[in-house]
This record gives sequence, structure tokens and C-alpha cells, in this order.
Amino acid sequence: MTEIEKLEAGLEYCYDDPEVEKRKEEAIVQCKEYNAIDDTDYDAQYAKLKEMLGSVGASLSEEEPARWDREHRELLDRIAPEQFEVSHYAALTVLKKR
Repeated sequence: MTEIEKLEAGLEYCYDDPEVEKRKEEAIVQCKEYNAIDDTDYDAQYAKLKEMLGSVGASLSEEEPARWDREHRELLDRIAPEQFEVSHYAALTVLKKR
């Protein structure tokens, strides 16, 4: 079983395998492309997410976001500086009782 096959099966795999490295590099490029999309261009954001993930919405299994989170944290542990800034956007809605 290749390391990519292990990764896709949710098994432990060698993180510095050349094919896994290539997949991580491709993911970094895709994330940069997504982040370059105008914050108000929701159609372009949706299209890019669909291109990156294959599908968008509630069809994801519970394991898929958890696996993505694990892989993302491992990547950050490996390549991110000790301290860095992350821009976050939030929306606020005020609900009033009628």
C-alpha cells in the first residue's frame, strides 16, 4: 500500500513521502488561490472549494473534516513560524423577540 493510499484510507502514513509532499504542495497552492479570491465573490469561493474538495456541503462524512484538521495542524507544525497572524472575519446578527 502506498503512502497516498494510506493517507486516503485514514491510516497512518509517512508524512515526508515524495508523493505526499507533492500533494501537500498542491494543497498550499490551491489554498493561496482560494485566499486570493475577493472576500465578497461568493460564487468564485464556492467554485474554488468545489474544485479543491470535489464537493461542498453536508455530504462530507464526520471523518473528512477531522482528517483535514489533523493534516492541517501537522502541516502548520512543520512549516509555520512560531508566531504568525491569521485574519479572521466574523458576521454578527442581532435577533430581537417580537
